[in-house]
Amino acid sequence: MTSLEQPSTNQNENHMNPLLGCLAYPVGIAVSNVIGKCIDYACIQPQAHRFREQELETQHQFRLKELEKQYEQSITKSFIDSKIRINEQQIIERLKSSYSISIKKAFTDLAREDANSPFFDGIETTQQVIKGLHEKTGLPIILVSPFWDDTKPKDKNEQGGYVDFRAAFNTSYSWHNLASKQDGYFKRPLYQTDRDINYIYSVLSDVPIILVHGTIQGVHPAQQLVQRIHPHITFWNLLPEQQDSYINLSLRFFPFQLPIGNPNNLDIYRQMGEYSLNLQDNVSKYLAKGIGLLSSFYHLYRFETRPNLQQFELESEEELEILSLQVNEIYDFLAQKNSNKANYYKLEKSVLSLERNLDEIKGKKKLAPKGNSKINLEATEVYCCWFAERLDKIATTIIEFEQQEGVINCQSLVTLLQESIKKLLDIGNLRILIIGDFNRGKSTILNALLGQNLLPTGVTATTAIPTFIKHDEKEKVFVRHKDGLTEELSLEEYKKRYSLSSKQVRAKAKEGIFSQWLNSLDYAEIYYPIEFLSRGVEFIDTAGLNHTEAQNQQIFGYIKECDVIFFVLSADQSLTQVENNYIKRLLGIQKHINPKKINQYFTPTITKPIFYLINKWENVEEYEKEEIHEVFVDKFCEYLDINEGEAEKIWGDTVFDVYAKTALENLAEGKSLDGTGIKEFQKRLDDFLSNEGLKTKLLQAVQIAEIVKAEIASKVSDKLVSDKHTEVYHEAKIKHLQALQDNISAQVKIIEAKYNEIVRTLTKSKVRPNFLSSKFYPTEN
Repeated sequence: MTSLEQPSTNQNENHMNPLLGCLAYPVGIAVSNVIGKCIDYACIQPQAHRFREQELETQHQFRLKELEKQYEQSITKSFIDSKIRINEQQIIERLKSSYSISIKKAFTDLAREDANSPFFDGIETTQQVIKGLHEKTGLPIILVSPFWDDTKPKDKNEQGGYVDFRAAFNTSYSWHNLASKQDGYFKRPLYQTDRDINYIYSVLSDVPIILVHGTIQGVHPAQQLVQRIHPHITFWNLLPEQQDSYINLSLRFFPFQLPIGNPNNLDIYRQMGEYSLNLQDNVSKYLAKGIGLLSSFYHLYRFETRPNLQQFELESEEELEILSLQVNEIYDFLAQKNSNKANYYKLEKSVLSLERNLDEIKGKKKLAPKGNSKINLEATEVYCCWFAERLDKIATTIIEFEQQEGVINCQSLVTLLQESIKKLLDIGNLRILIIGDFNRGKSTILNALLGQNLLPTGVTATTAIPTFIKHDEKEKVFVRHKDGLTEELSLEEYKKRYSLSSKQVRAKAKEGIFSQWLNSLDYAEIYYPIEFLSRGVEFIDTAGLNHTEAQNQQIFGYIKECDVIFFVLSADQSLTQVENNYIKRLLGIQKHINPKKINQYFTPTITKPIFYLINKWENVEEYEKEEIHEVFVDKFCEYLDINEGEAEKIWGDTVFDVYAKTALENLAEGKSLDGTGIKEFQKRLDDFLSNEGLKTKLLQAVQIAEIVKAEIASKVSDKLVSDKHTEVYHEAKIKHLQALQDNISAQVKIIEAKYNEIVRTLTKSKVRPNFLSSKFYPTEN
């Protein structure tokens, strides 16, 4: 039997669907609290069952009080969190995506002459454009009809001659640049009673749409009788999993009542203008709530329920709230009964939300990885914080799930997310890593850029350990040892003791303990009052790449901590095999994302902007420079997979010829940096910091999030497939336990009767009875 039929006297039908049996009691209690409707239990069942019912009621009295308290709290929380609940739903995410991704292009196409006025007048091109747009984006389409006659003269319209529904969208959701009256909206009023509605549904039956229009009631004003026009929103075919072809949810609002008789048109325009203000607010509010309700229905599919949306026509906010509350309570109850499926669905929702956030961020032109167009830095900071919150939410979801289930082992992904969050929130700092082979002039370039001799330079004065250069008002140097020891030195002491040319280092090399001594050191920090560093820039100067593999791994480990890379090459030496390998390694990280390698030190989770600085042109004869330049052009063609013309264009943007030694000498002598390449690179670096620094941080976080998303989606998918093999066991278990429910059949019937009474009460508000029919709760054969 269905959940709405009267209890059967047939003993074979004395028990009900186990799902409904579990569900009816607490949901009946919850909905009873909402509408304040109480049922007299004693009037429902025959006298023969009364004693048994009283006995069962006594046994469950304590449980009843617990449930009442639990669902009172749940109801309150549902109302408080309604906005959050809606924003987390998949359907509203799709709708927002629809606007942010496709709406501008859609209405540009629809503005063409062959698809102009009126909107639906039999022109097939218009229909094809809408269908093509949906097929391309996979997103719903929103169509808006003027509430009043939009064919009135312009001056009349400006006096309030029609209700502009578009303002409601723009105000509430910041859905900007939707359209003008000529490109994408109906150019005349569209009413529920018009043949146009059926025409639209017939030609766009396979496209999910939301139609904002009017519903006309009464007779023609010429007969001097009252005429009402109800604002109306129809949600059409938004649930693709629903097997019924024509599914809609209609929301109708408080109507506008036209005056009786033949009033002055200007009076109508004035009244319409006043009504418009309230109406636009209501359209926005009801649209959001309606989408939230549909989203709640969508969730129930996860538990194999099938709501019959075609039965609804709600006319008040209270009806909408009650129905939304019921659906959310049903979902919460089902989730408690099947926590494993609910937990995986929670992960899936987080993945969907993250995916939409990624699409939204990547869709912003100002976040494109190339180009130097100026961006709003304050807005980018907001994006960094916003995306950090999203990543934190995903990390929290994974942690909670692992604590409950502990079956998919995502700790490495959580760590990756936490590192990304930390970098996103460190908005004011940009860390630059300088790498290259031995004696390429890395420290000389950095000294020239900063205008200070901070690092040891010379043929043998190579930096022995990684060195961080940061801003501070006072000069100070710290050397950190791996055993936790910290040395505080002056800058001159540091250069004497920790360059490879120092007496201390040479002595240790002679004693054969150089490697042991070097391995005991972690890194050094130099703080210096330089204006350029005060902008939040930090540099990491490294030793040469031609160390042991362990030391090379340490250098590449700093990639995780940096935002930009300076790769230093030398014009007076051919590219070594080591340099070739490392450049390809860096570029390989950027070109090929492999989530399975996230635990390796050359993590492929981040895209780093790389500047190539070709140094030591002072050592090259003039007649050799052109030939050497061509060699580098060929190499970059190979590295970057570009042609020769494209390679030439990257000089001055990502590749620079520099004379660092000459620049440093000129600075010491008070001469200009012209002709050294340093000045040009300083200008490019300044432009990068102003226009691309924060953007770089965000894009790197996006790439990390994409890897996490892919890994989570894969793990969830694998687990869900695995769980399918155990579903047969759970179904068998339910059937086995069904016999235990027979001894409380009387209590089940009481709950069912109470539930039916609640449904009948809601039916008076046009919530149709077969909403809670066998179509909603599939019965077992």
